[in-house]
Amino acid sequence: MRSLIKTSTTANISLPPLAVIQCAADSIQAVDEAASLRVEDGTLTWSSDSLLEAVTIGFIEQTDTTCVWADHLECDASIVAAAFQHLEASLSHQADTEEVASSIHEATLRLLAASTFNSLVEVTKHALKGAADSPFRSVGRFAEVLSALPAFTQELITRRGVSPDTIAEELGLGSTFRNGISAQAKTKYRSEHEFLHNGRKVLSQFHWTIGGSCNDALCCSIHAYFDGSQSRLVILHIGKHSRSAGTRT
Repeated sequence: MRSLIKTSTTANISLPPLAVIQCAADSIQAVDEAASLRVEDGTLTWSSDSLLEAVTIGFIEQTDTTCVWADHLECDASIVAAAFQHLEASLSHQADTEEVASSIHEATLRLLAASTFNSLVEVTKHALKGAADSPFRSVGRFAEVLSALPAFTQELITRRGVSPDTIAEELGLGSTFRNGISAQAKTKYRSEHEFLHNGRKVLSQFHWTIGGSCNDALCCSIHAYFDGSQSRLVILHIGKHSRSAGTRT
């Protein structure tokens, strides 16, 4: 007979839910290098040769905390417990020592320090410079969107044939995400949507726009493309909104 047990912890609600999911993913990979992770509908599925059966981890927002829980086989208890202990220590450390980033450049650098982020997302020097030059004020919202991009990338890899729009919607990015750029952006303003990467020019494939103003302090864009040969999302631009149909001229 299969014996199921439950493991759970809580996280400070001041962290965006996607940031908590990212922390959980980092903790799993810290204890299980062979882990294969998938995010869908607000849950994180952990598959591995180290587990007898895949473990689904749920995240439930409450008044002042986020409950993180997992039902799993008793035989997998030790490795699941190790992942949750790592997560608790990580969240406790963040609550005690981490201050809110002062800029989107600082927020980007913090995420780049996370191994899970780096394994799936590359940020070009041009994008980092754009982040450094940007006066965008909504740092928390920017960090929330950027922290969701490894999960977005993982879904692109594991769910081939599923629309990127569907994936973005499931990850809570639907309001910011656009798959592709306008015809005007590809022609009249092509130079603002084309970026140099590894010695060749690459046209923006996806973009996320946070805010809806022409004021650079109130609006920020992230442009990227999926590098299928490396199975990575490459962020080409961070910062001011490029010109296209319906934007400034």
